[in-house]
Amino acid sequence: MAYLVFGDREITDRFLKSGLPVVGVAHDTTTALSALKSSTAEDVVVGFPAYEGEEFAFHAAELYRDRRFYLVCDRPTADLWARAAALGVRLIGRRTAVEDVKRASSSPRGSLTGRENIDPEVMRDADAEYQAAKAVALRTLKHQRVAVYCPSGGKGKTAITCGLATVAASWTKRKGLNYKVCVVEGSPPTQQQSVWDWLRVPESVPVDITAWERVEGLPGWDTVERLLVNVGSISRVPDLTELYFLPPPRNLAATVSGETMLRVLGILDQYFDLVVVDLPPDLRYNAALVAVQTSPLVLLVVTPEKPVVKQCQNIVSQAPKLQINLSALRVVLNCPHSPAAVTLDPRKYSEALGGIPSIGPVIPHDPELVALLNREGPPPVLAKPDGPFGRALWQLTGAVLGHEIFRQVERRRGFLPRLFGRRLAR
Repeated sequence: MAYLVFGDREITDRFLKSGLPVVGVAHDTTTALSALKSSTAEDVVVGFPAYEGEEFAFHAAELYRDRRFYLVCDRPTADLWARAAALGVRLIGRRTAVEDVKRASSSPRGSLTGRENIDPEVMRDADAEYQAAKAVALRTLKHQRVAVYCPSGGKGKTAITCGLATVAASWTKRKGLNYKVCVVEGSPPTQQQSVWDWLRVPESVPVDITAWERVEGLPGWDTVERLLVNVGSISRVPDLTELYFLPPPRNLAATVSGETMLRVLGILDQYFDLVVVDLPPDLRYNAALVAVQTSPLVLLVVTPEKPVVKQCQNIVSQAPKLQINLSALRVVLNCPHSPAAVTLDPRKYSEALGGIPSIGPVIPHDPELVALLNREGPPPVLAKPDGPFGRALWQLTGAVLGHEIFRQVERRRGFLPRLFGRRLAR
């Protein structure tokens, strides 16, 4: 009996300390596939978060039918249970993963599904197609800038900004990609800014945007990196080593000109694959207005409250005067205080805002979010990716980046029958 364990460091470390015979671990899917091919271990634990874990576990279980797969999943749906059962994948809880696997190891060791093994040539073709599909999709992940805006404060804009950047940085890191993400605080300095809490960065860091006013020409990467905060090294979250943060001025009396913001964003665009700008409600702040005017994608955060909808309508009506490109706007419906959010239709709010398309799912009320934010450890979207807020942010990030793995794992259902069909038709 031997185990392979794939997932974040928390999962792999727990299994390495459990006393079980773990013969290999992997923190990204590319390394995990290589381990599956080279190892004869019969038991495989998949602990990648959310859709990534589901997609990988089901792909691997379709091919490696002589293995027993365990998928870490906190809140499985009925559909997930059904798909897992069909492929012989056992669902286990994140907190009880080691205990669940130990309990299962005492059960009969026969095949869970009784399915015949796949021809090695078919397996090679399937793995090649899986890798090729990932490579094609990942090409769309390059060079994006997203501004996140809401005309009313306290409506979850900063949580969405930081969640989007965190998920993008973490997911691409686990994929083995050199994908850099930067969060820019585009608001003027205030005494209370939650962006520090969401990114797990202390306010005492000696870096802020005003230092960029002294930068001349196009600086090299060494200079750029010194003018930013590396979130992974500060928060000690390994998956966030490619996530950076540019804080607002430390001096509450300081302001950032639109010219400086334009220059900063122009430089960051040269070095980062994704730049996410957190904006203040008041667009009279020139730095914020410039960010909205020049970003190819602007997430307009709307809540179900009538005053907020009215404020958003006013911004949309003023867009031509403010030189904001309406085609860049996308509605994100956030319901941080509404348990009934799942019943809301984003199209209703899109229509109220002149037909601006919505993007991503409705972000529902999450009763555990405040506790997660105040608890030590990784950011909430990584601490509990299967929670209401975490799952919604993973889906929203997928919609922004345009990658299938975040949206519908079920699209891979029927993959092998299609592959067999093509081979038989040759």
